[in-house]
Amino acid sequence: MRKLRTWNRAFAVTVLTLSVVVAGPAVAASAKPASTQGAGPGRLILCNTAGLDGAVAEFPGRGGLSTTIVPNNLCNTFTLGGNTNEQVDFYVNNGTRYVASTIYNGSVGLTAQTIPGPNLVAFPG
Repeated sequence: MRKLRTWNRAFAVTVLTLSVVVAGPAVAASAKPASTQGAGPGRLILCNTAGLDGAVAEFPGRGGLSTTIVPNNLCNTFTLGGNTNEQVDFYVNNGTRYVASTIYNGSVGLTAQTIPGPNLVAFPG
């Protein structure tokens, strides 16, 4: 009977150890999605997850310069340069439906993501 308890305890410790080893890398790998890695200086990352066609970013201060259309469920990186604060407007439905505006500064870059609503989540860098 004593040998059986010792074996059960050893088995439980082995299973627990294997669970931690197997689950550990999966948790670490999913810690931060690629879309939130940050654009970096001079770049804009635009991700379209609003469930609507064609997200577009437009820069009124640059004479209406706009990005190419980003299809639903995709991200594109645009190299824009710049080093001052500029207004940037975001649209979906291939540029026909206004979503939101924010500030782009090329010295840090901008990551922006359209989300259902539609709405926008954006952060510098």
